[in-house]
Amino acid sequence: WGKEEEEYAEEEQQQQQQGGQQQQQQQQHGHVQCSLQEDDGHVFDPPIASPRSSVEIVAGTDITVPFVLRSADDLTTPYTNYTSGYKALLDYVWYDPNRLFVTKQLPVPAEQLLVSYIPSPNFPSDHLAVVYDLAFKPQAGPVCSNDDVNSHRVAAGSQQGSVASSQQGLVASSSEAQHHNPARFTLLPASEDHVADAVAALQRGEVIALPTDTLYGLAAAANNTAAVQQLRRIKQRSPMAPFAVAVADVADVARYCVTDHLQEGLLRALLPGPVTVLLPLKPSAELVQGVLNPSNSSSEPSQAAAAAAATVGIRVVPNEFVVRVCRKLGS
Repeated sequence: WGKEEEEYAEEEQQQQQQGGQQQQQQQQHGHVQCSLQEDDGHVFDPPIASPRSSVEIVAGTDITVPFVLRSADDLTTPYTNYTSGYKALLDYVWYDPNRLFVTKQLPVPAEQLLVSYIPSPNFPSDHLAVVYDLAFKPQAGPVCSNDDVNSHRVAAGSQQGSVASSQQGLVASSSEAQHHNPARFTLLPASEDHVADAVAALQRGEVIALPTDTLYGLAAAANNTAAVQQLRRIKQRSPMAPFAVAVADVADVARYCVTDHLQEGLLRALLPGPVTVLLPLKPSAELVQGVLNPSNSSSEPSQAAAAAAATVGIRVVPNEFVVRVCRKLGS
């Protein structure tokens, strides 16, 4: 990131030289150098490769703590540090399970969302954020032991980028990652294996939050009047404010909009991309036309109001998850 090709070559040469020197030193000390290779290309040095030094033993020091702590993710997060040559869980949120419980968690991004090692332009730190919501228990229960904590472990939620759905606003009812009070939303990774979950929520008339090419956005099925009206209420949009429509492919634009007047190749030059194209809707378009784009003013002549309502902003969002959801929903 931000380096010229020759800089990478020079850096690689230096690393090879350093590796050779380290191996030579360890062989002199009677240690055998080996690497643990993972499928994703990370290379990890074994514990024997760590530098050795004399350790002063201090006796008679009490290092016990007077409380029991539990990890908010039950130590199931695959990594919080994801750098070249190293990935591991290095960041934690600890809490007293006798006084607190986890209500929500923000999963760490999946590897396909990280794209490359961090830091990167999208993830400017070599550590990923670890975020949990905690709440106090109504009444303090009996003090538990470490064995109690371990015996009541439950699977933490998915540790990836997320999609949330809802029947009463942004989120839908579901049980939590940990067996405490039920939450009012479902938080799932925005990955290929959860496309069907997002589509099922949209087909039920729910509103979902999902990643786009810029920010997370709220979405509803554009052929469901009640769902679009619910989206308008959640966003507190003016009754006359229009909504844009996302489709899976450039070819889908002609299914809903009049495109005969456009220069050949224009749509493919603009989409997918950070562009909303305003086009006349086809009368046969299976969209809730009057709800998506109401007339701009009740004082407009009926003909002008009808023309305004028959125009829609349409996008092909350059985000693979959104594209997959649109396609599976029928575009």
